Amino acid sequence: MGIIKHDLNNVINFDKLAISTGWLGKHLKCFNRIDSTQSVAKDIANESPNGTIVLSNEQTSGKGRLNRKWFSSSNNGLWMSVIMKPNLEPQVVSQLTLLTSVAIAQTLKEFQIKAEIKWPNDCVVNGKKIAGVLTEASITENVIDFVVIGIGINLFQCKDGFPEEIQNTATSMKLISEYSYSKFQVFEKLIVNLEELINQFMDSGFSPIREKWLSNTTSIGKSVFVDMGQKKEFGTISGLSSEGYLLLKIDEKHTVPILFGDVHFL
Repeated sequence: MGIIKHDLNNVINFDKLAISTGWLGKHLKCFNRIDSTQSVAKDIANESPNGTIVLSNEQTSGKGRLNRKWFSSSNNGLWMSVIMKPNLEPQVVSQLTLLTSVAIAQTLKEFQIKAEIKWPNDCVVNGKKIAGVLTEASITENVIDFVVIGIGINLFQCKDGFPEEIQNTATSMKLISEYSYSKFQVFEKLIVNLEELINQFMDSGFSPIREKWLSNTTSIGKSVFVDMGQKKEFGTISGLSSEGYLLLKIDEKHTVPILFGDVHFL
């Protein structure tokens, strides 16, 4: 099959994806090969119900943060985007990234994989990335039209199944665990965890999500530098603010909130 680019007439019906959750995942758009689930989800978001999920077996132009490419080979990972239409203030959209990272970490734990959350959007095992999150929002006059949460989880790749440039920095469930699982099992458990956390977030705010995030990271107390493009900050990670900002202790008297950037451990 050739590349299906935003052609909803070619949606594939995956019978195995009949899940019995609530609102999340009730509506699925499944593809064999497209450029990006994120792009498709943004294209159809306005007319799609809240909780619609776009899935693809392969992405030819998978997206990561800061316009980076996410390698998404055929049948080797869970590549998906979630469409949300939350009644929230735009400034809390970034908290959904942290929430989704918690859901991924919880899901991997159910498959005997201990993943650490790395701020702001990665899950890593032994320092290698196993999953990532990309959250994008459409906002009009300070009102959220929709949020699209992109999720990529490496499932079945062998080491030489990754491009050479990331073979030493990426990993997969297959490389870590001997646990027997299918893509559909991972998807179903992820949706259950994600829906539960989103419901909690909508009911109780970010505070309980923040506590779960902190319990799923070992970054606290580690020395790092944060690359913010035009500026770098060096310090020690001391926590996560109530807004979801990374707290970086510069010295004994100064701790600064980090709103964005790439964290590099020293």
